[in-house]
Amino acid sequence: MTLYLSHLLKPLFEDVRQGILRNPLLCKQFVPIIRGEAKNLPPSLPDLGLSDNTILQKLRYFVINSFPEPRISAQKHIPSPYGTVGKYIDRFSIVIHGRIAEALAMEAVQDRSEKSRNMLRFLIIVNIIHELAHILRSVFHESHLWTVNIHCYPYSIELGIGQSVSTIPEAGLMAEQGVFGGIVCVVFEDEIGGERPPFFEIGYDRISYFYLQCGDGRAYRLGEFCQYIRSAHENWTHIHMRCRL
Repeated sequence: MTLYLSHLLKPLFEDVRQGILRNPLLCKQFVPIIRGEAKNLPPSLPDLGLSDNTILQKLRYFVINSFPEPRISAQKHIPSPYGTVGKYIDRFSIVIHGRIAEALAMEAVQDRSEKSRNMLRFLIIVNIIHELAHILRSVFHESHLWTVNIHCYPYSIELGIGQSVSTIPEAGLMAEQGVFGGIVCVVFEDEIGGERPPFFEIGYDRISYFYLQCGDGRAYRLGEFCQYIRSAHENWTHIHMRCRL
């Protein structure tokens, strides 16, 4: 079953890979993510002084030769908000939650609307881009980054590097803002007019709409936008141009 789910996910991974390689503007969005954009970074990050062109060349080499494969987590697993980013094994795979992968498999056999299928694929694409940003930063700096939530400022988290600690913008959220114009949030059908169901009762095939949470505090609904995406996994490279404000 896990091999079957990974097989279903691979086309989405490949489309993200091809999108980065074919879209130079999109590729450049990862340069500030790799640099970290933080003050007083320790000298243990050797690639901060590289030119943008050198970073782009190394980025393309990684995407061409070492792009991560899909890995399925257990269906009853809840990812911890804390943990080590960029462990060696995680440089070769991006974890997709088992329940999201299962929903994709159900969409393949159920008579669901095209809108529903595209929204689920878009959610997975956002997941891939978010996690890829963490991997790229770790690969470039060859370090393990320990993440700690900062509740008073949702657009960054604190990362410890070796024996020193610096506050660096969270790589995945930086990627979402750079590619889509804001943090991509999802609202499910079951939430409309009620409270969000517990994690294991969320139906990932029942997405109502997406919205962007922007750095200036504004939020923009993407429901109507997502309705006319013919195929999210074919057209996602154009999404960031349309979503940006």
